[in-house]
Amino acid sequence: MGKVFLDGGQAGPEEILQTLELYGVAVVSNYVDQADIPAAREEFFQVMVAQESSDLFLKKNKSRVARLWSRLPDAYRNLGAPLYSERTKNIADGFYGPHKYRLNEHVYLTHDVNSMDFNAGWHTDPSRSLKFMLYLNDVSEKNGAMKYIPGSNYHGIYRIHYHRFRGDDNFPAFLAENEVPGGAISLNGKAGTMVVFDAAGFHTAGSIKPDEERLILRGHCLVAPTWRMKLFDRIRKSAFNILKYIQTEDELVHDRFKSKSTADIIRKMD
Repeated sequence: MGKVFLDGGQAGPEEILQTLELYGVAVVSNYVDQADIPAAREEFFQVMVAQESSDLFLKKNKSRVARLWSRLPDAYRNLGAPLYSERTKNIADGFYGPHKYRLNEHVYLTHDVNSMDFNAGWHTDPSRSLKFMLYLNDVSEKNGAMKYIPGSNYHGIYRIHYHRFRGDDNFPAFLAENEVPGGAISLNGKAGTMVVFDAAGFHTAGSIKPDEERLILRGHCLVAPTWRMKLFDRIRKSAFNILKYIQTEDELVHDRFKSKSTADIIRKMD
């Protein structure tokens, strides 16, 4: 599935959006210049140290995750620049269309060493979001490259709706082994690569060989809930949910990213 791999030196926001529309994922090399990686890495570890005492900080064996449920502070301008650049904003604008959203206001810094200690197993996320994942070192199968099944985002939306329409938000929905479709690809890339993906698609963490490590900066774009959506959400979770259909925030995207028939998707991919 080489079509998901793009050169950021040539691919603009529209080409990236076209790739997202077809496959749910775009792996964009050279999103950040190699010369800018050392400064970004230095700030990455500065944030790690600053967040160690936070209740949101995770640590298991040698792996660490700093979770900032807010925008990355402006002081870390080299690290944050790719998450809030005009190009990134244009991609997010194209994904969400006319709907309001929050640009990478949930930020995760992940330093995996020797093993993947978090988020294993094929799954979709509990709600639809657009994610930007920046590689700060070279990433491949040997050091935990994420795997994704291109085109599965449309199937994942149905899975999310199945749970959400019943008031069940306590997942990601991990797939049984016999439910995982074929066609998975490893999202390999050099340092400076940005992986842009629809979290409704089926994805899983890779595995890390001994003495290997992975440095990842990840931002989550989430739809900004309106009072109408908050009201519908309360109804959806209540015992009085007798409606056959209630719009959820997962559908607040541009029309081109709404659920389409499997036949239509296959026809476009051919």
